[in-house]
Parts: sequence; structure tokens; C-alpha cells
Amino acid sequence: MALQYSLTHRTNEMNQLNTDIANSAILKTYTGTIPANVAAAITGNTVTTHNCNTLAFGDTLNGVLTARQIANAVAANSGVITHFRIIRFDGTAVVQGNVATINADLNLDNNNVNSGQTVSLPSVTFTAFGF
Repeated sequence: MALQYSLTHRTNEMNQLNTDIANSAILKTYTGTIPANVAAAITGNTVTTHNCNTLAFGDTLNGVLTARQIANAVAANSGVITHFRIIRFDGTAVVQGNVATINADLNLDNNNVNSGQTVSLPSVTFTAFGF
């Protein structure tokens, strides 16, 4: 059996993530192999840079943190989007995950984009582990 945590713990975890992301964050998508961790250098090309709402994420509900509206972005490069990062206003990467069309941390309708193409993000949510 996997570890399980109380709703209070999971909510506190997501509230801390919200604090870490802070206001005016950006979400960037990339091609290439996802780095080993969020502190490692990006090796692929930046495809899109999406501006998050001034208050990037709303309140945590039942251990789930949901982004407020994230702006569409025009692709700067062509390629298959394989991963993303959420980056604080000060340039610190806080969250990293994989991108695909199904079963990914961030699912896009189409992750194979062309330069100049507008890319829209679906609802972005993070769920605390230990459910």
C-alpha cells in the first residue's frame, strides 16, 4: 500500500506550491528530453511562453491546485512539445512535467506544433500525492 496523507496535509502541500509559484509566473513548453529535475538545464528548444494570470493559481480544494487563466501563446519554434516548466517572476523554475496528448502531466490537443501557431493550454491542475 502506498503512503496516504490527510486532506489537511495535502491541502497544505498544494498551498505551499502556490506560494512557491507566486504571482506573475510563466509556463514554458519545450522540445527534447525532459531534464532530470527542475533545477537541471533545459536541453531542448523553447516552443511557447505562456503568461499566467497575475495570481497564477487559485485556492486549493481537496488537495487540488488549479491555475487561473493562462494566456495563449504563439510558438517561437516548431517541434514536438515534450515537457513544460512553471517559472516564478524571478526566473526560478518551480514545477516541471511531461507533455503529451494523453496520460501526461500536461495534456495538449496537439503537441506537434509549427512556428507561428497559436497554442492554447487546457485547465492546468496539480494534485497532491498520497491520496
